[in-house]
Amino acid sequence: MSSSPWNIYDFLMEFLDAHGIPKGPLMLRDIGLSRDQFIAGSHEVHKLKQINHILEVFQELSFILIGDSGQKDPQIYFEVVKTHPGRVLAVYIRDVSGSDLTDLIAEYLIQGVELILVKDTTAAAAHALSKDGFCQVIRKKSKIRESRMRRNRFRIASSILLFKEGLK
Repeated sequence: MSSSPWNIYDFLMEFLDAHGIPKGPLMLRDIGLSRDQFIAGSHEVHKLKQINHILEVFQELSFILIGDSGQKDPQIYFEVVKTHPGRVLAVYIRDVSGSDLTDLIAEYLIQGVELILVKDTTAAAAHALSKDGFCQVIRKKSKIRESRMRRNRFRIASSILLFKEGLK
């Protein structure tokens, strides 16, 4: 899920393939003219709509949300956490703005979700690997061996975060 426009779809597919990111739906924004904006609709509206759609389609799954602090991802994801209690296991935010998110981190914890600020892919992947609860949720739902899950989860987490860093 990205707020990037559809006209860079081919580039994004090549990027995802080159970095070994598993195939899946790629939900991008339409470019459309409005009186106020070149790309109609805001980043926030697009992201909330697409994430809500994914959560509604895959009701049996839990999710880990990954973003950065540059375009209000922590605030957008908090709305998702409140709207879909128990569905989000954690939120990883690459800190690119240096904003103080202390109050928001506390609000996440009240909802039972950890908001983890990271500097880079390595920090996020290391944290994800340390969370045995993530493996247990996945094991119950998919019945994949734990060692394979750890290897795949690290590869996916690293690839997704690498993708996010590559867009900057």
